[in-house]
Amino acid sequence: MDGMTVETGAPVLILLGPPGAGKGTQARMLEEAHGLVQLSTGDLLRAAVTAGTPAGQAAKAVMEAGGLVSDEIVIEILRDRLAQPDCARGVILDGFPRTAVQASALDGLLAERGQRIDAAISLEVDDAAMVERISGRFTCGGCGEGYHDSFKAPAIPGTCDRCGGTKMKRRADDRAETVMQRLAAYHAETAPLIAYYEEAGSLTRIPAMGAIEEIAAELSAVVRQTARLGPIRGSWEGAERSQEREGPTMPYDKASSTGAQPSAEEAKDNASYWSANVRLILISLAIWAVVSFGFGIVLRPLLSGISVGGADLGFWFAQQGSILVFLALIFFYAWRMNKLDRDHGVEEE
Repeated sequence: MDGMTVETGAPVLILLGPPGAGKGTQARMLEEAHGLVQLSTGDLLRAAVTAGTPAGQAAKAVMEAGGLVSDEIVIEILRDRLAQPDCARGVILDGFPRTAVQASALDGLLAERGQRIDAAISLEVDDAAMVERISGRFTCGGCGEGYHDSFKAPAIPGTCDRCGGTKMKRRADDRAETVMQRLAAYHAETAPLIAYYEEAGSLTRIPAMGAIEEIAAELSAVVRQTARLGPIRGSWEGAERSQEREGPTMPYDKASSTGAQPSAEEAKDNASYWSANVRLILISLAIWAVVSFGFGIVLRPLLSGISVGGADLGFWFAQQGSILVFLALIFFYAWRMNKLDRDHGVEEE
């Protein structure tokens, strides 16, 4: 930069938190709500190597030799990325800095650009609860549906609610012992970094064991207060605020409520939800048709010779039975859809 100072004033946020705290989810929600850009170290390195920038070429040489990319190279890559137009509204740093030395180097880079760390946000978790949250996760080996021992167990133990499969899988790094080791490593690694930003007066601690939307609301409040950024038009927060002002509107799903293109995970989740909805309707109609047909070919011949009040008893029973089955299926459909709605709202880290 040849000693030049570029006055940008764009806010810079840092998200800190252990594995499973939901940094990725919250960063995406902040992106959508405030127009910020999430920058993760891994993505920055890969993009720089692909683009063939001088810093990217230097990083590639180090990685191909089996070494660790130096702080200086990472800072240069970050310098190039911050200069791109999409970072003009502000950025969220995820995965960098990891040490107090890196934090000091980052402060120097930002000072050159007329920027600073507006907020270092630490997502605080309860270690014991985090171990339970992560170690209890498992998925169906057939369709990939996610479950949890405590929060979202299959209706029939060992059987997938979606596809009926019986082969369940757990990730090896989701074992309780592994999670405890990762948490201990995180606390040991980031303790100096937490102290660095606490001393600088830019640290904000946010409890991260509650509902995703509640945590997102607290994060957005911090962004509005420290970075002076309001929600952008079309964001999930903007939609919620508009709904508060204007009253209830038509319901929207998880993807469309953000006002942005859904992620692959959201699209898969919504497709699964509506697929289950359609299957349930078709199954209900099939049951009603079969039972009604059964009434017609069984009850009517048996009771066709009996007349009550001038009405054919066989026809009456067949007709009323069909109506009762139809009403029962409506109640079953409403109950099952209520359960699907609750399950659709469960989102695990």
